[in-house]
Amino acid sequence: VAEPEIAIHTLVPEDRCIVLASDGVWDQVTNEEAVRIAMSCYQDDAPQSAAIALCKEARRRWERGLKTAGGESTGNIDDITSVIGFLRAPAQAAQADVSASGAEISNGDARAAEEGASRTGHAS
Repeated sequence: VAEPEIAIHTLVPEDRCIVLASDGVWDQVTNEEAVRIAMSCYQDDAPQSAAIALCKEARRRWERGLKTAGGESTGNIDDITSVIGFLRAPAQAAQADVSASGAEISNGDARAAEEGASRTGHAS
């Protein structure tokens, strides 16, 4: 039975993204690397691109680690799924925006789990 890691973090104005991912990502990519990959798409407001890039990087690392000296595959790749949300708060903090999207890699193909979702809500 899988044991999820759960963390509670109170958001502060400096927070810019949320990265949720399966262990197939976290086994290959550090927290810092995941944030760097996510933030590379922040200016373009492209969380889907960030999620795909994160999954592709994890897959690339899995594949590199599973090769024999002759280049043959030696095993399976764990599930690779990520969801990235970008956080944006207007200067007035009266309204908050969240853009989120996810991706997964299966059988070597990157696929968007969603076309992307954008939600706007008022801060209380």
